[in-house]
Amino acid sequence: GFGYIKIDPGFQYDKEGVPEEIRVEQQEMNCGGGNPDTAENLQVEFGIWVTQKGVFKGYNVTLPGGAPLTLEALEHRQGVGPQMYRGEVNLWNWQSG
Repeated sequence: GFGYIKIDPGFQYDKEGVPEEIRVEQQEMNCGGGNPDTAENLQVEFGIWVTQKGVFKGYNVTLPGGAPLTLEALEHRQGVGPQMYRGEVNLWNWQSG
């Protein structure tokens, strides 16, 4: 998959012609080894490169500060400790949320 990033105004570029919105491929989304989820209106940091055909694209897309786009980071989760816990699911219904 792919998506588009709208670049914040005010940046100076080493190359002319950088559009205000660039395409980014799924594999360029830094998700800490996972797959990217749908995202909208999310502040990110990224690099810009130019293809051999002269198309500007984004790469290494992260959260501000370089954090990967993990679900935990996006939901601002805070862990209860470094270890993993075990248990048994008594009831879980994906349709009830």
